[in-house]
Amino acid sequence: MMRFLGALGGRATAVGKASTQRGADRPRLFCFPHAGGGPLMFRDWGPALTGAIEVCPVSLPGREDRLAEAPFTRLTPLVDALAHELVPHMRTRAAFFGHSLGSASLPPESVNRQRRLHQLPRTELVRELRRFEGTPPELLESDEFVELILPTLRADLAIVETYVYEDDTELECPISVFGGVADRTVTPEKLLGWRAHTSGIFALRTYPGGHFFLHEAQAAVLGAVSADLFQSAQPAAATTSRTIAGR
Repeated sequence: MMRFLGALGGRATAVGKASTQRGADRPRLFCFPHAGGGPLMFRDWGPALTGAIEVCPVSLPGREDRLAEAPFTRLTPLVDALAHELVPHMRTRAAFFGHSLGSASLPPESVNRQRRLHQLPRTELVRELRRFEGTPPELLESDEFVELILPTLRADLAIVETYVYEDDTELECPISVFGGVADRTVTPEKLLGWRAHTSGIFALRTYPGGHFFLHEAQAAVLGAVSADLFQSAQPAAATTSRTIAGR
Protein backbone atom coordinates (compact mmCIF):
# COMPACT_ATOMS: atom_id res chain seq x y z
CA MET A 1 0.00 0.00 0.00
CA MET A 2 1.24 3.48 -0.84
CA ARG A 3 0.93 6.09 1.84
CA PHE A 4 1.28 9.82 2.06
CA LEU A 5 1.83 12.14 4.98
CA GLY A 6 -1.59 13.48 5.82
CA ALA A 7 -1.80 17.20 5.23
CA LEU A 8 -3.69 17.53 8.49
CA GLY A 9 -1.48 16.53 11.37
CA GLY A 10 1.65 15.46 9.53
CA ARG A 11 1.63 11.74 10.38
CA ALA A 12 1.86 8.90 7.89
CA THR A 13 -1.59 7.65 6.96
CA ALA A 14 -3.05 5.27 4.45
CA VAL A 15 -4.05 7.01 1.27
CA GLY A 16 -7.58 8.28 1.67
CA LYS A 17 -7.51 8.45 5.46
CA ALA A 18 -6.43 12.08 5.66
CA SER A 19 -9.35 14.39 6.27
CA THR A 20 -10.76 16.10 3.19
CA GLN A 21 -13.38 18.17 5.00
CA ARG A 22 -11.20 21.27 5.18
CA GLY A 23 -9.95 22.87 2.00
CA ALA A 24 -11.44 20.21 -0.26
CA ASP A 25 -11.03 22.54 -3.24
CA ARG A 26 -7.28 22.91 -2.76
CA PRO A 27 -5.02 21.38 -5.40
CA ARG A 28 -3.03 18.37 -4.28
CA LEU A 29 0.72 18.06 -4.81
CA PHE A 30 1.97 14.48 -4.59
CA CYS A 31 5.70 14.54 -3.78
CA PHE A 32 8.33 11.88 -4.48
CA PRO A 33 11.82 11.97 -2.89
CA HIS A 34 15.28 11.39 -4.32
CA ALA A 35 16.90 7.93 -4.34
CA GLY A 36 17.21 6.61 -0.81
CA GLY A 37 15.14 9.51 0.52
CA GLY A 38 11.80 9.61 2.27
CA PRO A 39 8.76 11.84 2.71
CA LEU A 40 10.26 13.79 5.61
CA MET A 41 12.25 15.85 3.11
CA PHE A 42 8.92 17.56 2.32
CA ARG A 43 7.91 18.16 5.94
CA ASP A 44 8.19 21.97 5.67
CA TRP A 45 6.38 22.33 2.38
CA GLY A 46 2.82 22.50 3.67
CA PRO A 47 3.48 25.39 6.08
CA ALA A 48 5.63 27.15 3.47
CA LEU A 49 2.74 27.07 1.01
CA THR A 50 0.43 28.53 3.71
CA GLY A 51 -2.27 25.94 3.16
CA ALA A 52 -3.00 26.99 -0.41
CA ILE A 53 -1.88 23.59 -1.68
CA GLU A 54 -2.38 20.22 0.02
CA VAL A 55 1.10 18.70 0.08
CA CYS A 56 1.01 14.89 0.02
CA PRO A 57 4.49 13.31 0.28
CA VAL A 58 4.27 9.71 -0.90
CA SER A 59 5.75 7.17 1.52
CA LEU A 60 7.23 4.24 -0.39
CA PRO A 61 8.33 0.93 1.16
CA GLY A 62 11.87 0.60 2.41
CA ARG A 63 12.37 3.97 4.14
CA GLU A 64 11.59 5.87 7.33
CA ASP A 65 8.55 4.31 9.06
CA ARG A 66 8.40 1.64 6.31
CA LEU A 67 12.05 0.63 6.58
CA ALA A 68 11.23 -3.02 7.30
CA GLU A 69 9.27 -3.39 4.05
CA ALA A 70 10.97 -4.53 0.85
CA PRO A 71 11.47 -1.61 -1.58
CA PHE A 72 10.48 -1.72 -5.23
CA THR A 73 13.29 -2.44 -7.69
CA ARG A 74 11.41 -2.08 -11.00
CA LEU A 75 9.37 0.82 -12.35
CA THR A 76 6.34 -0.99 -13.79
CA PRO A 77 5.13 -2.63 -10.55
CA LEU A 78 5.79 0.62 -8.70
CA VAL A 79 3.72 2.66 -11.15
CA ASP A 80 0.94 0.06 -11.06
CA ALA A 81 0.83 0.25 -7.26
CA LEU A 82 0.88 4.05 -7.30
CA ALA A 83 -1.93 4.21 -9.85
CA HIS A 84 -4.06 1.83 -7.81
CA GLU A 85 -3.63 3.85 -4.62
CA LEU A 86 -3.46 7.44 -5.86
CA VAL A 87 -5.89 7.69 -8.77
CA PRO A 88 -8.97 7.63 -6.47
CA HIS A 89 -7.54 10.68 -4.71
CA MET A 90 -6.67 12.73 -7.75
CA ARG A 91 -8.61 15.97 -7.89
CA THR A 92 -9.23 18.18 -10.90
CA ARG A 93 -6.18 20.14 -9.82
CA ALA A 94 -3.37 17.81 -8.90
CA ALA A 95 0.29 17.56 -9.74
CA PHE A 96 3.35 15.42 -9.12
CA PHE A 97 6.65 16.78 -7.87
CA GLY A 98 9.76 14.65 -7.78
CA HIS A 99 13.38 15.34 -6.94
CA SER A 100 16.12 13.38 -8.69
CA LEU A 101 14.90 9.76 -8.83
CA GLY A 102 11.42 10.99 -7.86
CA SER A 103 11.11 12.70 -11.22
CA ALA A 104 13.61 10.59 -13.21
CA SER A 105 15.69 13.82 -13.54
CA LEU A 106 16.77 13.25 -17.11
CA PRO A 107 14.23 12.72 -19.88
CA PRO A 108 13.66 8.94 -19.99
CA GLU A 109 15.28 8.48 -23.40
CA SER A 110 18.45 10.23 -22.16
CA VAL A 111 19.30 8.04 -19.17
CA ASN A 112 22.56 6.13 -19.52
CA ARG A 113 21.49 2.50 -19.09
CA GLN A 114 25.10 1.34 -19.15
CA ARG A 115 25.81 3.14 -15.87
CA ARG A 116 24.84 0.61 -13.21
CA LEU A 117 25.33 2.39 -9.92
CA HIS A 118 23.05 -0.06 -8.13
CA GLN A 119 25.54 -2.86 -8.83
CA LEU A 120 28.65 -1.02 -7.63
CA PRO A 121 30.62 -2.36 -4.68
CA ARG A 122 29.97 -0.48 -1.44
CA THR A 123 33.14 1.64 -1.55
CA GLU A 124 32.49 2.84 -5.10
CA LEU A 125 28.82 3.56 -4.43
CA VAL A 126 29.70 5.64 -1.38
CA ARG A 127 32.20 7.54 -3.54
CA GLU A 128 29.35 8.34 -5.96
CA LEU A 129 27.22 9.58 -3.08
CA ARG A 130 29.98 11.97 -2.08
CA ARG A 131 30.14 13.27 -5.63
CA PHE A 132 26.45 14.18 -5.60
CA GLU A 133 27.01 16.24 -2.41
CA GLY A 134 23.55 15.50 -1.06
CA THR A 135 24.58 13.56 2.06
CA PRO A 136 26.62 15.12 4.88
CA PRO A 137 30.17 13.69 4.65
CA GLU A 138 30.19 12.77 8.34
CA LEU A 139 27.20 10.46 7.82
CA LEU A 140 28.98 8.65 5.00
CA GLU A 141 31.82 7.99 7.45
CA SER A 142 29.40 6.03 9.63
CA ASP A 143 29.33 2.31 8.79
CA GLU A 144 26.01 1.96 10.58
CA PHE A 145 24.40 4.73 8.52
CA VAL A 146 25.75 3.40 5.23
CA GLU A 147 24.55 -0.12 5.98
CA LEU A 148 21.12 1.30 6.79
CA ILE A 149 20.63 3.28 3.58
CA LEU A 150 22.39 1.18 0.94
CA PRO A 151 19.67 -1.49 0.40
CA THR A 152 17.00 1.12 -0.32
CA LEU A 153 19.40 3.26 -2.31
CA ARG A 154 20.38 0.32 -4.52
CA ALA A 155 16.73 -0.58 -5.05
CA ASP A 156 15.85 2.99 -6.03
CA LEU A 157 18.76 3.23 -8.46
CA ALA A 158 17.77 -0.10 -9.99
CA ILE A 159 14.32 1.34 -10.78
CA VAL A 160 15.88 3.94 -13.07
CA GLU A 161 18.78 1.90 -14.42
CA THR A 162 16.69 -1.11 -15.50
CA TYR A 163 13.82 0.85 -17.07
CA VAL A 164 13.60 0.56 -20.86
CA TYR A 165 12.02 3.59 -22.50
CA GLU A 166 9.47 3.11 -25.27
CA ASP A 167 8.40 6.06 -27.38
CA ASP A 168 4.80 7.01 -26.65
CA THR A 169 2.25 9.75 -27.17
CA GLU A 170 3.31 13.05 -25.62
CA LEU A 171 1.50 14.34 -22.56
CA GLU A 172 -1.00 17.18 -22.72
CA CYS A 173 -0.39 18.53 -19.23
CA PRO A 174 2.15 21.26 -18.47
CA ILE A 175 5.65 20.19 -17.42
CA SER A 176 7.76 22.38 -15.14
CA VAL A 177 11.41 21.38 -14.78
CA PHE A 178 13.86 22.62 -12.14
CA GLY A 179 17.62 22.18 -12.09
CA GLY A 180 20.87 23.35 -10.56
CA VAL A 181 23.21 25.32 -12.81
CA ALA A 182 26.22 23.51 -11.33
CA ASP A 183 24.74 20.00 -11.59
CA ARG A 184 27.42 17.98 -13.39
CA THR A 185 25.15 14.98 -14.05
CA VAL A 186 21.78 16.51 -14.93
CA THR A 187 22.74 19.69 -16.76
CA PRO A 188 20.20 22.35 -17.75
CA GLU A 189 20.91 21.51 -21.41
CA LYS A 190 19.87 17.91 -20.83
CA LEU A 191 16.76 18.98 -18.94
CA LEU A 192 15.50 20.76 -22.05
CA GLY A 193 14.77 17.30 -23.43
CA TRP A 194 11.60 17.19 -21.32
CA ARG A 195 10.09 19.74 -23.71
CA ALA A 196 9.47 16.97 -26.26
CA HIS A 197 7.25 15.08 -23.81
CA THR A 198 4.34 17.52 -23.66
CA SER A 199 2.14 19.42 -26.07
CA GLY A 200 1.27 21.75 -23.20
CA ILE A 201 3.22 24.51 -21.51
CA PHE A 202 6.85 23.72 -20.73
CA ALA A 203 9.02 25.70 -18.32
CA LEU A 204 12.63 25.18 -17.28
CA ARG A 205 13.96 27.06 -14.27
CA THR A 206 17.52 26.89 -13.03
CA TYR A 207 18.91 27.86 -9.63
CA PRO A 208 22.36 28.18 -8.07
CA GLY A 209 23.70 24.88 -6.81
CA GLY A 210 24.33 21.32 -7.90
CA HIS A 211 22.19 18.18 -7.95
CA PHE A 212 20.73 19.03 -4.55
CA PHE A 213 20.03 22.68 -5.34
CA LEU A 214 16.64 22.20 -3.70
CA HIS A 215 18.24 22.48 -0.26
CA GLU A 216 19.12 26.13 -0.82
CA ALA A 217 16.46 27.10 -3.36
CA GLN A 218 13.42 25.60 -1.65
CA ALA A 219 11.55 28.88 -1.18
CA ALA A 220 12.05 29.92 -4.81
CA VAL A 221 11.08 26.48 -6.10
CA LEU A 222 7.92 26.39 -3.97
CA GLY A 223 6.93 29.80 -5.27
CA ALA A 224 7.34 28.59 -8.84
CA VAL A 225 5.47 25.33 -8.17
CA SER A 226 2.57 27.25 -6.65
CA ALA A 227 2.44 29.74 -9.52
CA ASP A 228 2.55 27.01 -12.17
CA LEU A 229 -0.07 24.87 -10.44
CA PHE A 230 -2.54 27.72 -10.18
CA GLN A 231 -1.76 28.91 -13.70
CA SER A 232 -2.68 25.48 -15.02
CA ALA A 233 -6.16 25.97 -13.60
CA GLN A 234 -6.73 29.06 -15.77
CA PRO A 235 -8.50 28.86 -19.15
CA ALA A 236 -6.32 27.22 -21.76
CA ALA A 237 -3.90 29.55 -23.46
CA ALA A 238 -1.66 29.10 -26.44
CA THR A 239 1.03 26.49 -25.89
CA THR A 240 4.23 28.17 -24.85
CA SER A 241 7.70 27.15 -23.81
CA ARG A 242 9.94 29.21 -21.61
CA THR A 243 13.30 28.94 -19.95
CA ILE A 244 13.64 30.87 -16.72
CA ALA A 245 16.72 31.48 -14.59
CA GLY A 246 15.77 31.13 -10.94
CA ARG A 247 16.74 33.73 -8.40
